[in-house]
Amino acid sequence: MADSHRPMSFLPAAPADRLLALAGLAGVGVAFMEPRAFWLGASICYLTAIIALHLHRQEFKRLISRIYTRRNLTDSPPHLGFATLLIIFCIGTPIYLYVTKADPLLNYGVLSQLMYQRFIARFFEAPPKPQIGNSKVFFAPTDPAAPLILIAQRDRLRVDSVRGKIKVSTKITDETGQLVAEIINNEWHVSSQAWDRNYNDNSLEILDSKGDVALQITMLPGVIQLQGYWWIDLGPPNGIERFYILYTPGVTGFSFVPLNHLAPPPQISPIFKYPSPLHPGELK
Repeated sequence: MADSHRPMSFLPAAPADRLLALAGLAGVGVAFMEPRAFWLGASICYLTAIIALHLHRQEFKRLISRIYTRRNLTDSPPHLGFATLLIIFCIGTPIYLYVTKADPLLNYGVLSQLMYQRFIARFFEAPPKPQIGNSKVFFAPTDPAAPLILIAQRDRLRVDSVRGKIKVSTKITDETGQLVAEIINNEWHVSSQAWDRNYNDNSLEILDSKGDVALQITMLPGVIQLQGYWWIDLGPPNGIERFYILYTPGVTGFSFVPLNHLAPPPQISPIFKYPSPLHPGELK
């Protein structure tokens, strides 16, 4: 009877409570840090809440009985406070993350690798390599001190390796020189000239004013998958041409298309779903 008069505790008592606390924190961590694994993390949280409720079901029944009979709650079952907080945390946090995840997409952000990719890159470090889309074609610079990619003058594309991390800088413009998007050391901004854009933590895709893919970047451990086009002035007699880096069934590598070319230009397949307000961060 002495235990029944102890105040409610908010600290875990049994080893099972400690394990449940760790499982709840792990579930929230997965849901928060890895957007692609959100539902896995949420499932871990909800399962943790169900197990905690099952383990403490008799204590919750006693608490509800005291509330219903208006008895003093100071003699509530000990350590029920911790179980209550754990259940609220495991149920409420995934809901909060889901609601905030549905916020409208921004026109600016930072390209980076996902947490597990950064872990792999740190402990199994390999020289970063630019890759054309998801093809098997990679850029292979001969000079380690030089940029991995340095293309174009008007709309410069530059990819550097800084202490093993890939840094991308470029401008995306239309044929008149109007800025569509700009990236400076992985920090990107999209102007109103773009038709749409979509992104997640490690990928970015920008559609030009005609709805075609103008730039597509995905950061992976030691690899940057890249597709897009840039305008290059080749001088007389060629003039300004569109320079493609793309991977399609017909073309993999580089392609030049004159400004006034009558045939339709090559098309880069989108990796995201559109329109972006209805499919924020959703890959195909």
